[in-house]
Amino acid sequence: MRTKEEEHKLIETFDQTTAAIRNDSRPLFADLLRATDDYQKALSQTVFSGNKLADIMKKVVAISPDPEMTKGLEDVSEILSTHEKHLDDITKFIQSEILVPMRKQQDEERKFLPDFIKRVKDQRKKSEKAVKDAELAAQKAGKKGAADLKTKMEEVSKQEQLRQQQLSEQLKEALQAQRAKFCLYVKCWSGMFETRKIQGEELATKIAASSDVLKRISESANEVSAAQVDLVTERKRTYINLANISEEWKQIFKDAGISKKDLRDSETARILIETLERAGINTSALTGESFSEIDSSAGGYPGGEDGGAPGAPPPPPRAGSMRGAPPPPPRAGGAAPPTPTRGAPPAPPAPGAPPPPPAPGAPPPPPSRGGAPPPPPSGAKPGGASLLDQIHQGTKLKSAADRPMEPPKSSPSAVSGADLTSLLMSAMSTRRTAMKEEAKDDDDDWGDDNDEWSD
Repeated sequence: MRTKEEEHKLIETFDQTTAAIRNDSRPLFADLLRATDDYQKALSQTVFSGNKLADIMKKVVAISPDPEMTKGLEDVSEILSTHEKHLDDITKFIQSEILVPMRKQQDEERKFLPDFIKRVKDQRKKSEKAVKDAELAAQKAGKKGAADLKTKMEEVSKQEQLRQQQLSEQLKEALQAQRAKFCLYVKCWSGMFETRKIQGEELATKIAASSDVLKRISESANEVSAAQVDLVTERKRTYINLANISEEWKQIFKDAGISKKDLRDSETARILIETLERAGINTSALTGESFSEIDSSAGGYPGGEDGGAPGAPPPPPRAGSMRGAPPPPPRAGGAAPPTPTRGAPPAPPAPGAPPPPPAPGAPPPPPSRGGAPPPPPSGAKPGGASLLDQIHQGTKLKSAADRPMEPPKSSPSAVSGADLTSLLMSAMSTRRTAMKEEAKDDDDDWGDDNDEWSD
């Protein structure tokens, strides 16, 4: 049995607990529920905005520049959609599994607490009255010396125990009522966190699957897709394709002192091609149609075996390059022409020699009155004779390629093998003068070295 002091402590704790429920926890939990409701509404707005973002991302996919970027954007959109779906599930969970039961608990507490306090007070009065009645009966029995005094005292003890038991049960019930809402709130959020954990694992799996692609794309701002490389890469045109040159043309270039290094220079190759075409020579067997990519940061008009964008016009001649007709072919008798002196004007043509080709842009010369043979057809197919034989035949020279070239820009003259060599030598002499170079380096000969043609 408890002492009177312990009974007072039970009663005091009960009163404090019920007062805390009524005056402290109830209004605070009302604020907590309002904040939870606001949080749920904010999540709903986030879900709405996130879904809108995911929808716009899907439209962005439609304008993606390449397949890998499309895959990356689709992954981002899918991850966003998954995340917003999870948030939407959470908002529904908060509404149905947290707010609804918590509000219900608050409403029940509001009704329960006054009835509970009133019931406890009534029980206390009854138990106290029962104890007092048992004590009066014992007192009366003691005054009369009745034999049942012991029984009466035992009744008093019994009523005291019942009262103390009721006080303990009342306090326990009050403490449980105070704790119930705390436990319920934590339980609700714990369920939400478990759901969130499962969602997080699903989202983490999706993110991990897209991680490499997203990282690669995020670091590719300065790149272009494989399909766009062809559009943004600077290209250079092949004026003379070294792989297409026949043995006859190799010998002609060698006799003219022209090395493979000279032909790799796009400006030199362009000048030689124009010189030959002005002389009526079909150059389709020398020109190449293949194009190769180079670094777009190279800048300018690149030289080498390839050059320029497909179909682009050739670059303008450099300062000092050949702008007029090349020096005349050899004089009668087959003597080699003298090497032009730097800065000196070309020597006048010898009597009876074919006229030099006109300067670029000049009108074609009037037709010859001396019965000069007509120019060779530009689209003629190669016959059984060798290229040198065709050259010696003059106007009957045929192309070494099946593809016909455009007609020469001016009326050609009959060209012999010696004249062809002279034309090339003169053009290269003027070209070297413009470039201020030596005739050529020793290692650029056409001999058996690194620069020799391969079959």
